[in-house]
Amino acid sequence: MAVVVDRGKIYVCSGRQLTTLPSFDLANMQQVAPFPSDHSENGEKSENGDGPVNKSESKNGGICDKVNIVCFGVSGCGDYVAVCGENKLLKVLHQNKEVNRTMLTRKASKLVFTKDSKCVVIADKNGDVYKYDYRRKEEDHLPQLVLGHLSMLLDLQLTPSNRYILTADRDEKIRVSYFPNGYNINNYCLGHTDFVTSISLLSDEILVSGSGDGTIRVWKFLEGEELAVREVYKDVDIRIQRTREPTNVESTQDSLKDMELDQKRNQLTDHPAVIKVKPLHNQKHFIAQVEGLNGLLVYSLDDHAVNLVDTMNIEETLVDFDVDAVDTVICLARSKDGAVLLKRTSVESGKFGASSQLSLPEGAVHLREEELGDLTNLHKRWFDNMKDYLERKQMRIENSKNKAEVPAKKQKLQEA
Repeated sequence: MAVVVDRGKIYVCSGRQLTTLPSFDLANMQQVAPFPSDHSENGEKSENGDGPVNKSESKNGGICDKVNIVCFGVSGCGDYVAVCGENKLLKVLHQNKEVNRTMLTRKASKLVFTKDSKCVVIADKNGDVYKYDYRRKEEDHLPQLVLGHLSMLLDLQLTPSNRYILTADRDEKIRVSYFPNGYNINNYCLGHTDFVTSISLLSDEILVSGSGDGTIRVWKFLEGEELAVREVYKDVDIRIQRTREPTNVESTQDSLKDMELDQKRNQLTDHPAVIKVKPLHNQKHFIAQVEGLNGLLVYSLDDHAVNLVDTMNIEETLVDFDVDAVDTVICLARSKDGAVLLKRTSVESGKFGASSQLSLPEGAVHLREEELGDLTNLHKRWFDNMKDYLERKQMRIENSKNKAEVPAKKQKLQEA
């Protein structure tokens, strides 16, 4: 589930529905389901005959007629909205009417429009980035590959000039590449020790990133230089109890202790991850959302140091947030009784100000549990391949000892 604010309009995406509010009230609220239940991927016609339809496959191999939205974005001009579904279908809408569509190779994880609003740039869970010119109507026109990573992409940004594309992946890396020729890599920003969840441009030269290691880092991204780091997990009194599928880890860890190997990078941390970072328009302050925290933190960049300026706590469960052009924060939250709320808070000089809230109509927006931000699966898993290696090594050592104890003549006869 996500919220995006653009030119005063508020877009809320949840499940199959995309809800649009022209302003912070319920007047003229619009809802659209970009992937109707009668859509299928095999090119069949819908009942009203308005083009090919798409269905997605369920986990048990059957056909599922409920296609949820996995990500969406709004163009810089504010006229177009792009949505990607679980069925790997990308649609571009204008005033809730379809302009173009295309089928992606993998399920999308993030998308943005180019600054001129002419193309959509999509990152997928396979680690690839594609560019799609939705203005072209040819049936054989497909998304063009821009670049590829070796792991899942979690965020991407384009610089205001469209010259560089910045991508963040699960393998702790931030890559700065030329756009659209992404095979030309300018540099990397390396320093995080876990997946990079969010990247945002503080200015034309400064990048802010948040990570599963519980830190925020500030970069001079064209040089790959780290300017400052803040251990955000120390600013909140939260510890996350993470659980995984049971594995035969204990015996392997004992073996590693005997071998005096470093285990730090293989242990699950209880530090809360930084879920999202968004800059304010003064190019000095930025806001962070932290895993498990029902609230937001405001930080400032001062002389290569990141300082905590203010904290806002809410009673509801915080799902997502965005910042508009006048530094007003819109939070999407869920109350204890399941109601979905929008909370509006002003920010001045890095300090949270007056706040108001708007309750969305019951049944208008449905929150799924998987949309509440469980990041456990993004942490790298432990695979017990060391135990097998140590057992094979011990067998080789014992075989070598046995051969050494056999007299030379007898060994030759055995080999013969």
